[in-house]
Amino acid sequence: MRGIFEPWIDTDFTLAFPEQKNGECISQYGRFCGLDVIEKEKELVVVADLPGLKKEDVSVTIRENTLLIEAERKQEKKGEKDKAKWEERYHGTIKRSVKLLPTCDTKKITTKFENGVLTLVFAKKPEDESIQKITL
Repeated sequence: MRGIFEPWIDTDFTLAFPEQKNGECISQYGRFCGLDVIEKEKELVVVADLPGLKKEDVSVTIRENTLLIEAERKQEKKGEKDKAKWEERYHGTIKRSVKLLPTCDTKKITTKFENGVLTLVFAKKPEDESIQKITL
């Protein structure tokens, strides 16, 4: 029975399908934000949900054509005598990365962060004119 499935026997598919609790995605590597990637004719739009965070809590970098969004949700300080009876809100690091299309111009980006929603708009480079399509 192992035959055709053998290459995937030891694959951890939970990384591809993270668990969701209370609307937050959780993997074994921590929490990450919900993300939409929309390809338009002349641009690529990335929208990330980062509720409750401020602009200064978020870091966006690009390395080797991979977009990395990181954020730190700090825990509210409690008074000396305060004891939490119930805590569900996540505090800590949130990370998400996505491989960008080769046509994305990483030098031409517009950004907006409003009401906990990060929007990144990448201009798309024109198709490489040196590529020639051959009709068969």
